[in-house]
Amino acid sequence: MVWRDYRGLPVHPSGDGRWPDVMLTDHIKPAAVKAGIGNTGWHTFRHSYSTLLHALNAKTSFEVGPGTYRVREVVRDSEATGMSALNCEVEVPGASR
Repeated sequence: MVWRDYRGLPVHPSGDGRWPDVMLTDHIKPAAVKAGIGNTGWHTFRHSYSTLLHALNAKTSFEVGPGTYRVREVVRDSEATGMSALNCEVEVPGASR
């Protein structure tokens, strides 16, 4: 899988677009094995990080009030072979009375 930015360019500085895969195979998996956790992947890593943030009482969500927000929309194709992103604005209407 090649991760790309909103322009369709690979996100890894070397240009190969494999940065998330390289990070996982070259750094996260070996560190998990060395720490005695065993083989792990992005799903386990994400949930472990979420649990750590929760234990530290870190704020992981927020209230969104009325207004216009600039967001990034990420889309993956149905075969999960490509991904693209688009910057756009979203209008959050005020509370109706």
